[in-house]
Amino acid sequence: MTRLSKRIFIDPITGEAPPVRLCDHEGCMAEGLYPAPQSPGDLRRYYWFCLPHVQAYNRQWDFYRDMPQEAIETSREDDRLWNRLRSGRASLNVESFLYQKQPRPVPDTDIPPRWRDLDLPTLQALRDSLSILGLSNPRVDFDTIQKTYKTLAKQHHPDQQHTTPTDEDRMKDINAAYAVLRRHRGVFGG
Repeated sequence: MTRLSKRIFIDPITGEAPPVRLCDHEGCMAEGLYPAPQSPGDLRRYYWFCLPHVQAYNRQWDFYRDMPQEAIETSREDDRLWNRLRSGRASLNVESFLYQKQPRPVPDTDIPPRWRDLDLPTLQALRDSLSILGLSNPRVDFDTIQKTYKTLAKQHHPDQQHTTPTDEDRMKDINAAYAVLRRHRGVFGG
């Protein structure tokens, strides 16, 4: 059998080939190999045509033919959103949705001078690490960060008498935050 030949499927029970599906075009006796949707409202039910008739059917097919203008716009908007269900965020236009997903630059007045050359993910990591330690001012010096870390480490260390599993998790967060801040100690004063 060559690569270009048709596959013939044989029913394993009867040993016969299935009956040939004829073209659904009126008066055509050719084999109907090509599906075409019956209507825009029912895209899962098909006519089966031979090649010349499916080509003719496709040339005259218009999905939006009998739709009102408002339904056409809604359909196009759904296609633009990949036909996902519309929630509060998905119903926004795509440009504003993508803008909301982008990290926003921090205002220059809030950034210490040494932080201005850092990229946005590093800035966010430093801010998050400071907030884990309970510090909100980015102009804090590293000695204060170190003292705060030691105080929190004594308070939440697992070797303390009355620790809970949440204290252990909190201690892991504190250690990770301090490691980030220590790695960037040059951007802090002191």
